[in-house]
Amino acid sequence: MKPNPTASPFADMIVTPPLKNILKSAYQCSAISTTCSCVRYAPQNGLLPRGYTGAFGHVSDVKLVICLAEPGEPDPDEFYDVKLTPEKLIDDIAKRVAQAYSENCSPFHRNVRRVLDYCWPQLSFDDQLKFTWITEATLCSAQKTTGPVPRRVENECAVRYLKPQLALFSHAFVIALGKKAERRLELIDRKPDVVARAAGRPTGDFETADASWKNAGIQFRDFIKTDS
Repeated sequence: MKPNPTASPFADMIVTPPLKNILKSAYQCSAISTTCSCVRYAPQNGLLPRGYTGAFGHVSDVKLVICLAEPGEPDPDEFYDVKLTPEKLIDDIAKRVAQAYSENCSPFHRNVRRVLDYCWPQLSFDDQLKFTWITEATLCSAQKTTGPVPRRVENECAVRYLKPQLALFSHAFVIALGKKAERRLELIDRKPDVVARAAGRPTGDFETADASWKNAGIQFRDFIKTDS
């Protein structure tokens, strides 16, 4: 069942405005009809730029950025009201994604929660999201979940959206979950602080993947100690 953001503890939370200023053009993106015409774009079926959450505070609060590859398959009943302003649509998406993580809706969501817990072991999930921005390196879904995305699409989305997001959080520690996320960060000359295993399938051996997430958490906590 699709999470209902209006009945969640995230209902009153909003994404920090400077971040929304970066993302809002994704909902009138000229690349959809040009460079990215091959992507699946059908808002009525839940297919639009999405998959991000967090930064429910000030830009300076964000100490951690978790970069994923691209959003997976939407739920069968997932859709978004494209009549909303881009700013409200961004908040709606972020709240829905936050609740999906909160409810551990899939193994992927549970795995990202593990990463957050390794990074912020003393914080509640709500506070973890205040200090973390979780984003997708490519904001639109691949033709097939975990499948390839054309390089031109990866580059277009990275330059338009990922690069300014990372510039906004230049002070933060960046974890890339998976090789796809790492490669797309490299497209904008942003070397992640640590690369860990992808949270979605196929993750291979879970113990190996979990060890990489735990190591990412250790490195992040060392960064926090040094940064403070």
